Amino acid sequence: MKLKALIIDDEPLALEVTEVFLQQIPSVEIVGMCDSAVDALSILNRQPVDVIFLDIEMPALNGLDFIKAINHKPRIVIISAYRNFAVESYELDVVDYLVKPYSFHRLVQAIQKVTELISITDKNVLSTAIRDPEKNGAHIIIKVDKKIVKVDLDSILYIESLKDYVRVKTLDEDYITYCTLTYITEQLPGEKFIRAHRSHTIAIDKIDQIEGNHAVIRGNYIHLARNRKAEVIEKFSNQNYKI
Repeated sequence: MKLKALIIDDEPLALEVTEVFLQQIPSVEIVGMCDSAVDALSILNRQPVDVIFLDIEMPALNGLDFIKAINHKPRIVIISAYRNFAVESYELDVVDYLVKPYSFHRLVQAIQKVTELISITDKNVLSTAIRDPEKNGAHIIIKVDKKIVKVDLDSILYIESLKDYVRVKTLDEDYITYCTLTYITEQLPGEKFIRAHRSHTIAIDKIDQIEGNHAVIRGNYIHLARNRKAEVIEKFSNQNYKI
């Protein structure tokens, strides 16, 4: 199966270079090209995408803000003329960071990283199963070391990003598996879990209190991103009954 790719760059020459390079890679299909991150949002609403090749310095909406704005993130490869955004971009779970001008070989390496990550992620988060709670509770199946583990959703407190791995923190155990926080969050029911920050997804019903910019879960203070805080408070406040 081919990787469906979207290219976003406001420089016509850079857009063309990426297009020409990708056309030489049989495992990639270009499904969209645009010179604006704003235009890319509408493409993502219409077209499933596996990987985005994204410039950072663009008008209206820059690349890093674009990443923060999309809920269901494909794999993202940054292509930029500037090196100084690398640290912040990796905190947003980008797969690779290419500095212009880059070589065809360097782009091939990025594609290999994307392909490997998708393959490993799919194998480590094997499945989700939302079952009748009266029979066998909802759960996810993940790979931990050489074991395949069933983790009940009701036992999860929060999930923490460790770059290429995540820590699934439950009432009794910590599980570490190789996948991204974005991917595992997408497998969870949105009414029970919410992305609180680029590094944490939390179980709404496990929040004990919200204190300032933090959700407190069993004594753990989880930072709430500015663009997530209102939604977290709303979902926390609307649970069951309020007095």
